[in-house]
Amino acid sequence: MLTVCETLTDLTRQRHRLLLLAQGLSEREIQQLVSSIQTLYNIRKTIPIHQPFESKNRSQHALGSDEHVQVLDFRSSIDPGLLGTMAGTVEAGGMLLLLVPVDTVWESSALAVAPWMGSREVVCQDAGRYIKKWSDSLIAYEQKRAINSENVAEYISGFDECDRPDLAVDGWSLNSDQESLIESVMTLVNKQDKALLLITSRRGRGKSTAVSEFVSRINSTGKKTIAICARSKATVAKYYLYKSGEKFYPPDYLLENQVIADVLVIEEAATIPFYMLIGLIKKYSITILVTTLDGYEGTGQAISTRLSGLADQLGLALNTLELEKPVRWAATDPLEGLVCNLLHQHFGSHNPLEEQGRDLNFTLTWCRKPDVLNEAMLEQAIYLLEAAHYRTRPEDIWQWYDDPDIRILVAVGLHGSVIGVCCLQLEEVDWSESLKDEIFAGNRRPGGYLAHQTLLFQLGIKEAADLKLARIVRIAVQPGMRRKSIASALVEEVRQTLSSEGVDLLTASFGITGQTLDFWEAMGLKMTRIGFRSNPMSGEVSAFMHQGLSKAGKSVAGQIENSFACAWNAAPQSWKNVISEDIKKRFDATRCTNNYADSLSETDRKFLRGFCDGNRSVENTIVQLKTLYRFIQSDKAISIGSDLMLWEMLLENGFSSVEVSERLSMHSKKMVVSQFRREVKHALERLQY
Repeated sequence: MLTVCETLTDLTRQRHRLLLLAQGLSEREIQQLVSSIQTLYNIRKTIPIHQPFESKNRSQHALGSDEHVQVLDFRSSIDPGLLGTMAGTVEAGGMLLLLVPVDTVWESSALAVAPWMGSREVVCQDAGRYIKKWSDSLIAYEQKRAINSENVAEYISGFDECDRPDLAVDGWSLNSDQESLIESVMTLVNKQDKALLLITSRRGRGKSTAVSEFVSRINSTGKKTIAICARSKATVAKYYLYKSGEKFYPPDYLLENQVIADVLVIEEAATIPFYMLIGLIKKYSITILVTTLDGYEGTGQAISTRLSGLADQLGLALNTLELEKPVRWAATDPLEGLVCNLLHQHFGSHNPLEEQGRDLNFTLTWCRKPDVLNEAMLEQAIYLLEAAHYRTRPEDIWQWYDDPDIRILVAVGLHGSVIGVCCLQLEEVDWSESLKDEIFAGNRRPGGYLAHQTLLFQLGIKEAADLKLARIVRIAVQPGMRRKSIASALVEEVRQTLSSEGVDLLTASFGITGQTLDFWEAMGLKMTRIGFRSNPMSGEVSAFMHQGLSKAGKSVAGQIENSFACAWNAAPQSWKNVISEDIKKRFDATRCTNNYADSLSETDRKFLRGFCDGNRSVENTIVQLKTLYRFIQSDKAISIGSDLMLWEMLLENGFSSVEVSERLSMHSKKMVVSQFRREVKHALERLQY
């Protein structure tokens, strides 16, 4: 076996990276090991030890950087997203140090702290299937160096004796893959007046280097002006600001100001809210979006799928280019293959779903239930979900494997391929009356119970807490098999199964479009709640629908429908402008049975008290606020000590707090909301509520 020094020399020569697996080390041993590695690579700053589920901003700050060493502390649990981000920054000849438990075997507590578990108290017998896959893969990985308490001193002394690895690259040049990309982009920009281009790659392919070289070359011609956009300046500083001398513009600045440019380059586009991308694409004639497929965006193809639909709407052709040859390390680097395996990434692999063809015959089967697991089908189902329009994160795949409340139903074609999938989550709670009151008031928000919280907190239906609910999280059908009733068959099977298992209410959450609304209404679901703001990342307006399955569920469903009708009728017209006209027309026909009642019920008063306490928003309390507003308008004896201009702007005109602050010359939107809460509280006191 090669010594540590020989291994580092060999790695540098082959342009590979080393995985150090530190198993069950003490804090003192870890500090000594990291210190010796820091000295070996002559790193002046203290090497940070990244913890699971740390700030996303902190990990995203590392994007595009080249690091000799990354240290991830996975002793208590894993963080797939953090691994994907940080592993991609380690350059050839460098090290990825993973701190893991003794023998690389995690305890059941590793599953209990998964971010998707929320506040659910689930007794875990082990760490779950997904973490077991990690354990097996890391143990089987032959190119690692395993360090434990018995040999850590040997490694520390070995590092101290090694010469510093020579990580310098002789000269600077682009590879053929990068040159080809630059030529293609130059041709497109010079020949087209309007264009939309998406450039993607896995980590370490040198896409930013290639695109910054394109910027330099196009600038040298003097024919086109270029603007550089990214979520943060740090993302583009190394490649554009220092190399090309370009000026950096945040996306919100470009949207709010007139910056003249023939070409807009958006770096790490997947980290920018999609509604902003839409605005930028509409504003500039030629838009080039550059993004990474793995690590932080998620393992799915969400951005390319969404851009394809947007391009169709705008009458543009979506051009796509992808870099395949790695630059930061060699194509033969085994660590990249290990990371892809751990994160369930299928880049460049054959898609088994394409084998099915267009055969209409299929069967429905559960591949994931508490007592059922068909791993082969689950793998295909996950592949299909990744390829859909959803923004899939590594943590999502972990949840699909191990969340005890997840169920996955698949449609299987004649040749055994999964051609459709429906993923749902069951919710059953045993909350005390005091906890229900706390959730209703907004003082407590236990994670992991989205459907229950929507009904209890958002709608104020306390009876919903006693129901057994199920929420369809995702549904996808292979592109060539759509519009053949496969999705309908999946939902119908889900409905029948849930009814037989005593589930009271079926729910579904999704980004609303005319097409998605048509589908769910055809499935018999009714609107529960609709958002009046676009999702920051997807740009879509969220919708939540329901259908009663049991007698108790159908009773609550009636309350839900009336609650939605009241909220829709009370919402200012300006709020509804984020929704398409055809959808608005459908909802305008809804009628509320007690809109603007003659008195405030006890539930209404609780809503308003929650608003005064800062636990509820204007949007969430619009029905009650408008009812109170009508009382004040109709009864001149009720004086709140000020005019009603603030009420009119927020409730009738639907102005945002930012707009109100500008119109009334108030210092900030926070001041607007605080003032409005005080006036509402004073009105309640005057009414002796």
